[in-house]
Amino acid sequence: MAPAVEAAAIAHLDDPDPQVVIGAAETLGRYGSPASAQPLRMQFERWHRTWEGQQQALRFSLAGSRPDSMHGVVELAFLQALGQGQAWLTPAPEPRELRALCVTDNCRQHADQMISAAGEIRINIMRIDDPENSIVGLAQYQMTSIAALEHKLAQYPRETGLTLDLDSLDPEVARATAAALRQFAEAHGLTIRR
Repeated sequence: MAPAVEAAAIAHLDDPDPQVVIGAAETLGRYGSPASAQPLRMQFERWHRTWEGQQQALRFSLAGSRPDSMHGVVELAFLQALGQGQAWLTPAPEPRELRALCVTDNCRQHADQMISAAGEIRINIMRIDDPENSIVGLAQYQMTSIAALEHKLAQYPRETGLTLDLDSLDPEVARATAAALRQFAEAHGLTIRR
């Protein structure tokens, strides 16, 4: 992401239109640099102070009887951008801090899932059509390519142990993938067990 685009997305985290804030948070979570995590966190904290105690107003309603319900989606966008950001690592204790910023039960449930996934560092590759078209999970992160997985793995500290789950892959693909990932992990001081 170009610095000017990232700066614009950060500026839009404070927009009065919740749709704009959602788009900015999602953009920063997917494409922002590690420097965008702090403004995201500050804005989530500010959002929490504004909406604390107003869970009912944030509950989604198809009838439109809750005009502030889109701010509940803003809450979830902040949680996901911070807890699953592609350019930074959100270690196991931090999702608990993010959960404390949740106002709605929906956000807390998503945070609980994130906390659970972050607790065990598991690589789960569900599909590899080709290296750039895959379905990959690593702890609480979701990726669509082996390159994205390697980028995220490189963010983990040396000596981190990971569990590899390739059960949904064809056995031949699983063997080749496991060998390549073990080689990558070894080069980065990580340990992969199956």
